[in-house]
Amino acid sequence: MSKKERIYYRYSNCFKEQIIQEVSNGRSPSVLRRIYGIRGSNTIRRWILQYGRKDLLSTVIRVKMRSEEDRLKELEAENKRLKLALADAVLSRDVLECLIAEVDRHYDTDVKKNFGNTSIRCCSEKKSQTVKGMCDYFGYTRAAYYKSFRLHAQTSLCESLIIEMVWRERRLHPRIGGKKLYSLLREEIVTVTPHFGRDKFFSLLRRNGLLVERKRSYQKTTCSWHHFHKYGNLIKDDPIVRVDQVWASDITYIRTEKGFVYLSLLTDMYSRKIVGWSLSESLSIEGCLCALKKALRQSPNRRPQIHHSDRGVQYCSNDYVKVLKKKQIEISMTEQNHCYENAMAERVNGILKDEYLLDCTFKDFTHAQKACREAICLYNTKRPHWALNLKTPEKVYYAA
Repeated sequence: MSKKERIYYRYSNCFKEQIIQEVSNGRSPSVLRRIYGIRGSNTIRRWILQYGRKDLLSTVIRVKMRSEEDRLKELEAENKRLKLALADAVLSRDVLECLIAEVDRHYDTDVKKNFGNTSIRCCSEKKSQTVKGMCDYFGYTRAAYYKSFRLHAQTSLCESLIIEMVWRERRLHPRIGGKKLYSLLREEIVTVTPHFGRDKFFSLLRRNGLLVERKRSYQKTTCSWHHFHKYGNLIKDDPIVRVDQVWASDITYIRTEKGFVYLSLLTDMYSRKIVGWSLSESLSIEGCLCALKKALRQSPNRRPQIHHSDRGVQYCSNDYVKVLKKKQIEISMTEQNHCYENAMAERVNGILKDEYLLDCTFKDFTHAQKACREAICLYNTKRPHWALNLKTPEKVYYAA
C-alpha cells in the first residue's frame, strides 16, 4: 500500500485512558486489541509511555515459559474437550437416525436405505449425486442449495463491514447508544445492504457484545446551606421554545489520580449545546465565573433571557449574581427537588460521563482538561439528539 493509500486510525484521549485503565486492571493488551479493533501490535505500549504509566510495561511484555506440568494440563484439557466433542457427535448421529426412522414411519418411505450409509460411502466419489439426492428428498434444487452458500458469504461480508463502521464511530463516541448509532450509520448501512433494519442492527450488536451497559452513580456537589439570597424557579411552568431563552448551569466532578477536579457547564436548554465550560481544581466560584464569561465572550451578540441553576453557593454568590445583572439576565433557581428541577443540566453531565468516558480516573488535571475539551467538542458537533430530530446541538443553535 502506497503512502497516499495508507489509512490512519484516530483514537480519542478518552478511549486511550479507558484502555490503559483496563490494562491496569489485569486485562491482556492482545485481548484488548482484538476486542476493540486496535491496529498495531505496539499501539497500547506507546499509549502507556505517552501517559507516563511505565509501571504497566511489565504487564505488557511479560512472557511466561510453559513447563512440562502446564503442557500436561493442556493436553488433559484438550483430551477432555475431544471426548465431549465425540459424545456430542454420537448423540447427534443417534438423534438423526431417530429422525430418519420417524420420517420413514410417518411417510412410508425408506430414507435410510436410499440416502443413508450408501451416500456416505460414495461421498468422495459421487459428491454431486449425493448433494442432488439430498436436495431431491427435501424438495430443493441444487441451485438453491449453492445459492444459500453464496447468500451466507454475502451476509457475513455485510455484517463485517457494519461492525467496522460501528467501531469507527465508537472510537469517537465510546458509549453512544444503539439507536443513535444506527441513525448515524443508516445511510451507509443502506448502501451496503438495503434490507438491514434497526432490529437486525441491534441483533448484530448483541451477538458481538457491542451493546452498552449504562452506569448509574451519584455524587452531590451542591451546597445550598449558605447566607446568600436564593431566587425562585422562573421556568417551572414555561415551555422552552427558542434558542437563548434559558441557559442551565451545573457542576460535576471528574476523578484524577491526585483527587477530584470540577467541571462547570452552561447549556442552552433548547438546542442542548454546551455554550460555556471550565475545569477547576476546587468548588470555588472562579470555575463557574470562568464558564459564564467564556459563554458570553464566545457569543457577544447573544445572551440568555434566563440563567437557571441549583441553589449552590457558587451561583448565589455576589460576584456571580453581579455579572448576570450587569448583562440584564434574569436569575432562576431550583426550589425543592434540585436534580429534577435542573434535569437538563444533569442529563448533559450523564451523557459526558457515560458516552465519552469522563467517569474514568485521569492522570492529572491536564489530561482531564484535554479529555473534557474533546468530549464537549464531539458532543456539540457530532452527537445527534432525539429531541432535536437527530440533529446536533451546534447545528440547531446556529440555525436559529
